[in-house]
Parts: sequence; C-alpha cells; structure tokens
Amino acid sequence: KERKIAGVLIETQSQSDRICWAVMGIGLNINQPEVFFSDITYPAVSLRVAAGKQLNRYQVCAKLLEHLDRSYEALKKGAYDQLFARWQAYCSSISRIILFNGPDGKSSGVIQAVMPDGGLSVVKQSGETVNVQNGEIQ
Repeated sequence: KERKIAGVLIETQSQSDRICWAVMGIGLNINQPEVFFSDITYPAVSLRVAAGKQLNRYQVCAKLLEHLDRSYEALKKGAYDQLFARWQAYCSSISRIILFNGPDGKSSGVIQAVMPDGGLSVVKQSGETVNVQNGEIQ
C-alpha cells in the first residue's frame, strides 16, 4: 500500500551551470496516529503507524541526519552516479500522471524518469516526451 511518509522541498539559486546555494526542508511523519490522516486526500502514514509502535523522534532525526551526511560526503567524493541511481530506484513518482505548465500551456503526462538535472522526463498524451522542470508541476 503506497502512502506518503515524508516530503522534501529544495530551493536553489543558480547561475549558468553552477548552483550558488540550496536550501532543503524535510517534513517527516513520525508519531502521528492513523486518525491524523483521515482528512487528508493524499494517502499518508507515519512511521509510528507503519512500525506499529511509538518512536523516539530525536533518534529518528539523528539517523536521518547521519544518512544525509553520508550522502553529502559521497557526493563530495564524486559518487553522483551511485546516489542518482538510488534516487531513481526509490522515486515513487515514476509512472504517475502529473499536471504541469509547459510552453504550450497546461498539460498532463506520465513521469518516465528523473533526469540528472533534476527535471522529470514526462510522456504527454500525444506521445511527445518533454523534460519538466521544478516550478512547472501542479
């Protein structure tokens, strides 16, 4: 059963092919009870519900930060391809239909892949494949 347990938002500023800065925010459902999600239209769950027990949020956050730190160190050492492959493998948006704003106005399509530049490869109803960038997705 696919249910959302976390969300990540990343805002970047770039010039040419260089990222000047990036700010990342992570929302993680840790100890919310099942009833918390009853009014949410998107299927969601907490770690507590998935694990069947209350979790120590400080330990969960510490473990998350350890993983982020390891990934950051791997990136600094050039392990981009391995991290990108992991990202692709865990991306739950593949094969989902999205709405987006393109050069021809609003459109929809099926996500085929996450691209190395962070965009999404999307196949429109016409069969055309387009690269959809952040900020264009609704």
